[in-house]
Amino acid sequence: MITVVVEGPSDAGFVEEVCRRVGVECRVLIARGNRVDKVARLIKTVAPYTEQVLILKDAHRLTERVLRGLEGRLIGKLGDLKGVEAKVKVLRVVESIESWILAGLCEENPEGTPNPEARLRERVGGFLVKSWESYRRIAAKIDIEHAERRSPSFREFLGILKSPSG
Repeated sequence: MITVVVEGPSDAGFVEEVCRRVGVECRVLIARGNRVDKVARLIKTVAPYTEQVLILKDAHRLTERVLRGLEGRLIGKLGDLKGVEAKVKVLRVVESIESWILAGLCEENPEGTPNPEARLRERVGGFLVKSWESYRRIAAKIDIEHAERRSPSFREFLGILKSPSG
C-alpha cells in the first residue's frame, strides 16, 4: 500500500478517486497546508506500515529555493527514523491539483495555466465547491489517459502509484 499526503480535503477526494480508478490501494492523509512538523509526524506514524509515502506539494508560484527548503526541512525532521527517507518522495504538482483536473478535462496546457483554480471554475460553469466530495466526483469523470499525456507531474504521480517502490 502507498500512503499519499495531500494539502487539503479536496485534494484527498481527487487522489482517492484516481487511485480507485487505476486500481491502486492507497491511504490518503491530509496535512492541511505546508506545516512541515505535522507532515513529519504523519509520516512517522505510517512509515512502518506502508511501502512508500508520497507527499504531493502544490507548487503554485513558489520558487525552486522555497520548495527545496520545504523538502529539506521535512527530510531533516525524519532523520531519527532509520531508513524512512528511502520511503518518502515529494512530488511537486505543477501549479496545483486543479491543473491535473484541467488536464483530465482535455485542457491543452494545464500546467501552463497561471490560475488553474479560476480556469477550472470557468470550465464547470463559474461555481466550484472545494470539498472532498466534489473533487472526488470530478475525478470520476476526467479522462485519465489524456491527463497523463498533458501533465508531466500527473504522469509521474501515476507512475509512482503503479510502482510505489520505484
